[in-house]
Parts: sequence; C-alpha cells; structure tokens
Amino acid sequence: MLGMPALRRSVALVAIAGALFAATSCDDPSAPPPGAGDPENISRVTLTFTPVGGGSAVVSFIFDPDGTALPQPPQAPSATLTLAKGVTYNVAIELLNDIGTVIDITDEVLDEANFHRFFYTITANAETPRDSIGLPATDASRQITISNLNNDTQTPTPQPLGTTFQAAVAGGAPSGPTTLNVQLHHFEPAKGTGLGTTFDTDLDVSFPVDVP
Repeated sequence: MLGMPALRRSVALVAIAGALFAATSCDDPSAPPPGAGDPENISRVTLTFTPVGGGSAVVSFIFDPDGTALPQPPQAPSATLTLAKGVTYNVAIELLNDIGTVIDITDEVLDEANFHRFFYTITANAETPRDSIGLPATDASRQITISNLNNDTQTPTPQPLGTTFQAAVAGGAPSGPTTLNVQLHHFEPAKGTGLGTTFDTDLDVSFPVDVP
C-alpha cells in the first residue's frame, strides 16, 4: 500500500489507534483527530473533469472525516459528475490527508509510480459483478471511454499509472445515470503491468455520473 512498509504498519495498527483516541480525546481536548497523525491515510479523494478546448470543470469528492475508513467509501460523493455528450475531458485525481496539516498523497503515489496503478471503470451500477482482481465489468453501452492514463517509469516498457487520464463521451451516448468505479492497487515488488493478482487495494470508491 502507500508508503510500502509504513502503511502496512499503519493499517495493522489503525484499530488500536482508534481505540486509544476514543479513550484519550475526552481527557485531552487538544488531541488531534484520528487520521491526522498518519501521513499515509487518505481523507479526501477528488476527481476533476476539465473539458478539452475549454469550459467549466466538473468536480466531485469523497471525504473520510477521520481518515481511517478508506479504501472503502465512508460517505456519499459530494456531487454527481455531469458529463456532456460529444465532449472529451482531461481528468485528474487528487488524494489528500487534509485532517490538520494537508499532505498530498498523490505525490507519494507519483513517487512510487512503479508500485501503483489506478483503474477507472464505467459500470452499470455500484454493484456490478467483479472479475478475479476485483475490477467491475465495463458497461460499454454507456459510450464513455477511459484512455490515455499517464505512465510510470518502468523500463523498457512504461505501464499505466493513472493519476491523470481522459474520458470521452460519445456524441450518441445514451442519456441517463451510470457509475465510475475508481480503484488504486499497490504491488510489491514493482507492478509489471499491474494486472497480476498479488496486490493490496489502497482505494475502491465509486462516483455517480450523469449524461443529460
């Protein structure tokens, strides 16, 4: 997971840390909130869709108020991602620990790009069946294509990382709701293609999407 051995220790200790915080925070009003002291914890996941050629960005985020619930979503996304037909979007994902001092977890993923891979899947709904590595089946009928993920630095063949990518909505795409599933897999040692079965899941969340 993020930070390699450091995050594995943090995940193993998170239940203990939470219990200790619950026991001590009432006695010490200055104690930081849970999650604030561990730079590996993700408290906010933000997707920003910016139309190629100009236009207003479409943004939604998922927030974990104590920084300990992810990779599973702690609460609903802030907004539906409303995407226009016939438009291609440049998309960026941002991972933060913003409980207390803001720490940019995205930078850590970039620093460890050869050990991480994001997967973005347009699904029929959040309960779509998953394959052997946990990825939901793509709903091609929605005609939203995910492509051009940025790459890691593996040699001789760089592989997808996915802190940035493009999403293209076909001009003839059907109107209506769909879902974008976002997963971040961590591999150790280096990921190769990132399609193997030995990994940890740092993130597994879904955002509602609508095409008017």
